[in-house]
Amino acid sequence: MDDQLGPTDDALAGFDIRHPGVDDYLTIVDAIDAWWDGLLRPANALVQRFFLEHFNDTSFVVHQRATLAAFLIGFLSQSHSNEAYIHFAGVAPQFRSRGLGRHLYELFFAIARDDQRSMVRCITSPSNRDSIAFHKALGFHLMIGEGDEEGIPISRDHGGRGLHMVVFEKDLRTQAT
Repeated sequence: MDDQLGPTDDALAGFDIRHPGVDDYLTIVDAIDAWWDGLLRPANALVQRFFLEHFNDTSFVVHQRATLAAFLIGFLSQSHSNEAYIHFAGVAPQFRSRGLGRHLYELFFAIARDDQRSMVRCITSPSNRDSIAFHKALGFHLMIGEGDEEGIPISRDHGGRGLHMVVFEKDLRTQAT
């Protein structure tokens, strides 16, 4: 296990955390289909191989033995020098509530801070209440959108025509994790 990426909490002992490579691509795509019961199809449209080719140093995979337990795909914005973006993250259902997601986000926040980034942004579906609660617990704020769904502010057509998303941001200068 790479000491820099390894878990610092006893609850995370036994997990191998590393930066992904292109060999991880199909495993991640298959996990998206399995972990979200095929609701996010086509998964390869959400996570493409180029993320693991060009943003692997700001992304992570977690394994327990040979089983993919979690992943985070993020990058430092090329267009906004003070921003970083978490594109997709997931934890296998059997490994949820162990702190893996939080640990991956904290690793990503550290990379963003080291590169002088002050803002991290990400999105989720308005129907994914667990994701909304998770991001709020990490100190993300829901951005005011052009409407709302069941009281949740949304950004209309953010993921394509008719695909509304919740947009989050976290100011790394003022908020601790």
